Amino acid sequence: MNFTAALQSFVTRLESESHTTQLTLEEQIDRFDPVSYLSFRELGTRFYWRDKELQNEILALGTAWTGEKPESVPAVFKSSRVYGGLKFSPVVAHGSPAPTPWSMFPERFFFIPTLEIHQTPSLSLLRVHVTEGQNQSLIDLIRSLLSFETISHHLPAVLKTSVNPERALWSSIFNKSIESIRQGNVQKIVLARQIHFDFDAKPDSVLSFIRLRESSPQCHAFFFSPDRGESFFGASPERLYQRNGTKIVVDAIAGTRKRSAHPTEDQALTLELRDSSKDLLEHRFVKDWICERLNQVCANVRVTSEEQVLKLPSVQHLYSQIEADILGSIQDSILLELLHPTPALAGYPVPRALQQISQLEPFDRGWYGGVIGYSDSDSADFTVCIRSARTQGNSVIAYSGVGLVSSSDATQEWNELDDKLFSMKEALGFSGRGFS
Repeated sequence: MNFTAALQSFVTRLESESHTTQLTLEEQIDRFDPVSYLSFRELGTRFYWRDKELQNEILALGTAWTGEKPESVPAVFKSSRVYGGLKFSPVVAHGSPAPTPWSMFPERFFFIPTLEIHQTPSLSLLRVHVTEGQNQSLIDLIRSLLSFETISHHLPAVLKTSVNPERALWSSIFNKSIESIRQGNVQKIVLARQIHFDFDAKPDSVLSFIRLRESSPQCHAFFFSPDRGESFFGASPERLYQRNGTKIVVDAIAGTRKRSAHPTEDQALTLELRDSSKDLLEHRFVKDWICERLNQVCANVRVTSEEQVLKLPSVQHLYSQIEADILGSIQDSILLELLHPTPALAGYPVPRALQQISQLEPFDRGWYGGVIGYSDSDSADFTVCIRSARTQGNSVIAYSGVGLVSSSDATQEWNELDDKLFSMKEALGFSGRGFS
């Protein structure tokens, strides 16, 4: 059965019921690419997530339930999968304007959707979650969805770009960070930067996301809009954690070099990354911290892939994978609190690095550096929201970050911020070589 026929069957069933309590309708459907339905705004919340192994793909529209913790769903939905995530940190940037541009994005947001499509390589399921007394309004929304036609997508022209903080201010922040490291206040700190892309019309975030997803098959792809307005999207190589039963897998990614189109130069960059004491130190802060945290709630913590090189289209990273066996029954809200944010996004020690970030960065990171994914009784998978951007009127604000240790070089770190946004720049249709 195709998607349209399944929706029509749901309408028929709902019309036969004069009054419905909470229930879930489910139908197996033919596999298709659902991403264009992110343009359908009438259900409010829009969400898409795909893992980097291409084993799970989710489109979720509307809300049948919302909450701040994935496990606080009502009993009638206990067997349902919960989607959502949380922002980078409750620490807000020092001196940031009020209200923050992230005002419409909750600090924590978990939900059961009105409509969801969940696809694996072997199965595609459509579910509609019906709340009490909402038969007719849901029928009307499904009919709107049935008549929905994706508009002809096009990318408006980029009029200008700007960075925040600008180079001079960033250099000052860099110097303060290095001085703090050398004084022993922190051992590592992660600095982020924004790039503002200003367009001649409101940009189509769905089209940009589709382009980014297609160019980043080795990454987790995500899109989130909590209402009918602005959206946040990205393609991240980094998994916070994946839980299957009592087994948990965590990524440690830190240490970066750009890629080269010339194989000899690309291999030289790989060897340089593997031999870099600076990058190895930065990476080991992350890896060791994750192991320490997992040891609090797990047994048999082990590094299964250690300091490998993960090659992406425009950059390559030092990568380790840590596995462990969870002791007892631990809720995902506890695991999220335990593991987020890691030193890969904050620095080390994490609490002191967060405090310094709040004092140094001139903007609120919001959901950049946050986490997004899903949770159910048997499994969970959460992505770290890097290589990401959010819309704001006729602009898109893209984010990247770099980890600093005592031996960091300001020019190299500045250039790395650009390298990490190469795929995003192309997805937005920007062909310029640099950012003003």
